[in-house]
Amino acid sequence: MQSVRINEYANVQNYCGPSSVCTPHTEPLQMADLWRYAITTGGVSGRSLSARSVPFYRDLVTFALEERLSPVGDYLYCQTDDYAASETSLKSVVSFLLGMIGAHVIAEKLYGVTHLLHLKDSRIGYKVKRGSKSNCHPDFAGIANGRPVVLMEAKGASRGRVSSGVVQSARNDQLDNIAKVSYDGGRSYD
Repeated sequence: MQSVRINEYANVQNYCGPSSVCTPHTEPLQMADLWRYAITTGGVSGRSLSARSVPFYRDLVTFALEERLSPVGDYLYCQTDDYAASETSLKSVVSFLLGMIGAHVIAEKLYGVTHLLHLKDSRIGYKVKRGSKSNCHPDFAGIANGRPVVLMEAKGASRGRVSSGVVQSARNDQLDNIAKVSYDGGRSYD
């Protein structure tokens, strides 16, 4: 069975600190799940992708990731040799998509949110905090059954991990900037 390793950090300091503190998870994940997340990422404002767009998103995942047997005998997703050898600009585009897919994986596997919506989606409303100097916002909002809103900012990196500065900025300038979220013109969540 294929799986993905997820490191869960309790806060930004645990990610950015000198001794990165996390809770590791290994979650089952099929290639079809990764394709589904990529295709879902491509649709915004409730609009489905066209039949010719679906293979594009699916093939980007297959271009970048492959299943490999780990030394302990489980299958993990690793970057392909093609992705590793590609030109930097192409890696940036694909890593952006992989970051978005990663947000879907974490939302579903750790938080039980089966569908994330782009914050730009017309079904989502949001307000930034009063006095905020920025109109920046995170990438996604998700509403789990009986849970408050989950806000997620996706980041991708083609070499190593996302830098501490990028993570800190995402928290301060995007996630912490949101005061209220509403879904489909209905209930609001602070």
